Amino acid sequence: MSDMYTLSELSQKTGISQAALSKRILRGKLAAQKDDKGHWVVAAEEAEKLRHGRRGRAASSTVSPASGESYSRSASRETEDRTMEPSSTGAVSAVASVGAVNAATSENLHARTTVTTAEINDLRNRLARKRAEIERLEATLAGLRESASLLEQLLAAKTELMNRRRRI
Repeated sequence: MSDMYTLSELSQKTGISQAALSKRILRGKLAAQKDDKGHWVVAAEEAEKLRHGRRGRAASSTVSPASGESYSRSASRETEDRTMEPSSTGAVSAVASVGAVNAATSENLHARTTVTTAEINDLRNRLARKRAEIERLEATLAGLRESASLLEQLLAAKTELMNRRRRI
C-alpha cells in the first residue's frame, strides 16, 4: 500500500487538515477508498493533484456515496443551463439533456450501490469478528469464574484448617 496515503500522511504532506480532506472525500472532490480497517486512503496520483493545487471532481467509483449526490446535482444544473439557451431544436435539446442527466444519475447510482455493497460486506465481516471475540471473551470469563470459585473453596478450607489447629 506504498502508493496509498492515509489521511494523516496526506495531511502532513499537503498541509491540509484531516477534517478538510474528509470533507473533500465526502463531497466527491477527492477520490478515496477504505482500507481493510475501514480507514480512508488516497492514491498517490490524487495526492500529487492536491500538492500541485489541481482540483476537480473525483473520477473514481470508490468515493463516498455523497459524491454521487453532488455530481448529479451539478449535472442537473448544467442541463438546466443548456435547456435555457435558445435553440432551433429546443424540445429535442431538452429531451436529450434530460436523457443525459438520467444516464449520469443511473451511472452514479450504480457507483454508489457498489460502494454501499462493499461497505455492507465490510461491516458484516467486522461484526463476525466482533462476535467471535465476544465468544472468546465469554469463554475466558467462564474460566476465570471457575478459578475464582476454586480459590474461594481453597480459602474456606484453609480457614477451617487453621481454626481446627487453634482449637487443638
